[in-house]
Amino acid sequence: MRERIRQEFRQRNDRAEFPEDVPLDEGKAPEKRDWPIAVTRMVPSYVCYQPLYFEDKNAERYGWTTTIFQPLLSAAYFYVDLATLPYQVGVM
Repeated sequence: MRERIRQEFRQRNDRAEFPEDVPLDEGKAPEKRDWPIAVTRMVPSYVCYQPLYFEDKNAERYGWTTTIFQPLLSAAYFYVDLATLPYQVGVM
């Protein structure tokens, strides 16, 4: 590869210089590197929790609102969840 690069440079009347190859000592162990251990803490992208029965995801998590009708809509979600609570507990 180096020879090919040299030929391309010769065609352009230029010179390519490469560093000297240093042979590896076969009987010698590589030098020891005393670097500190790198520690990474990762926060999982998922969370396991018990079911949230009275949760209005769109309003609480995502901030979606329906202006003046939001309190009525949230109350409707709450009462529907309250009426279906025994079913939801049984399913879980």
